[in-house]
Amino acid sequence: MQLFEKGKVSHVENAAYAEWKGDRWVMHDGVIYDIASGETKEEASRHTMHFSTQTLPVEQSPREIVNAQKKPEAMTIRELKEQIRILSSQYVNTSKFETEMYQRWTIPFASLVFALIGMPLGLQPNRSGSSRGFAVSLVVIFIYYMLMVMTGAVGKSGKIPLWLGLWMPNIICFFAGLFFIRQASR
Repeated sequence: MQLFEKGKVSHVENAAYAEWKGDRWVMHDGVIYDIASGETKEEASRHTMHFSTQTLPVEQSPREIVNAQKKPEAMTIRELKEQIRILSSQYVNTSKFETEMYQRWTIPFASLVFALIGMPLGLQPNRSGSSRGFAVSLVVIFIYYMLMVMTGAVGKSGKIPLWLGLWMPNIICFFAGLFFIRQASR
């Protein structure tokens, strides 16, 4: 474990091993280095202390530490919710974890929205070739992607709730799909 003051290491604790004792970490066979800063390297002082056991001032359980080291993309939704809860209690920005959690729902839902848009376009009787359909699908995907990037950025900036920013492309494209279905039924 290392502690820093003014950007410099001030305290180091090394141990042969550490174990979780239900509610705290206990280190075994280690050394504590206290490093007092000075203007020059010669003025800096070091104090060394050896210990057989030492309680580590870390309150995170092994599971919390492992989850903190996992990338959001590798977490389950349950782990993401737990990580958001832990980080929120420590007043840490959780937008990266919230974004991943919401995208677990919004991106699969996008396929339903694309189907809703694609049905009326595919039912048009005046087909002028497969290239037109391909071009339309590219335009729809590009518009969706641009909406996803823009509204996601607005959500991450805090101008609108993050969940709304991530769901906004699906909402907009859903209503566009309903509009196309209504036009096709005429």
